[in-house]
Amino acid sequence: MSCKPPKPLVYFSYGLTKSASTLAYRLAWLSLEDAGFKQPRLPFHLVEEIHSVNFVAYIEDAMMDELLDIAAALGHPLVVKTHVRPSPAVQDAIRSGKARGSISLRDPRDMALSMLDHGVRARKRGHKAFSEYHELPDTLDAIREQLDNLAEWLKLPDMITLPYEKTAFDPVRTAARLQAHMGIAGDPEKIARKVADRKYIQFNKGLRRRHRHEMSPEDSAAFTAEFTPLIALLETVENTPDDGRPRLPETARLRH
Repeated sequence: MSCKPPKPLVYFSYGLTKSASTLAYRLAWLSLEDAGFKQPRLPFHLVEEIHSVNFVAYIEDAMMDELLDIAAALGHPLVVKTHVRPSPAVQDAIRSGKARGSISLRDPRDMALSMLDHGVRARKRGHKAFSEYHELPDTLDAIREQLDNLAEWLKLPDMITLPYEKTAFDPVRTAARLQAHMGIAGDPEKIARKVADRKYIQFNKGLRRRHRHEMSPEDSAAFTAEFTPLIALLETVENTPDDGRPRLPETARLRH
């Protein structure tokens, strides 16, 4: 399938850990590829080589310029995945209309449980990443830091929010939103079928609101008390029409 090339820009697929951000990235990536807009593997000085996707860390001015140059040469959106806060260069690119993107987020109680699952697997396989997560309190500092990063992304214009529950369990709808946001035509149902291939996603259990069944009332209450603003934001996002996005006031924080 091919169609008239949309505006060339860098499309950031940002997400909290365990928020279906890889699934969101793959939905965007497959949508572009299926529409005939190839997504080349980026040079290793721009992305982290250990990742199979175009994963970028903190982006300095020169790196942002190079990403924009690559998108311009392609003549269509270039999608990249990230978990870090937007640098000044990224913020400038988004505010100037040279970049935009999606924001994947999830209930922190479910994030913590998924991080513990990953910790078990990491220790069994001798991997360092996530191996430090043994008990729920071990996840708190990482979640706190990520929420500060999330707050910075939510302040930016022309970003869409993708709650875990919608991305994981309604990929057709999510693919349609991403395609519209990137300015491309496509078949969301076809993309959802493609992305169902396990080689594209990293589901742990893929369960809805798992904290309701796997977290004690005491632990759930403690997480809720600390992360009330994020949980409230998620409720708003999940009830916001697809063409809207809740805004975070400049001074707001997502945790107490």
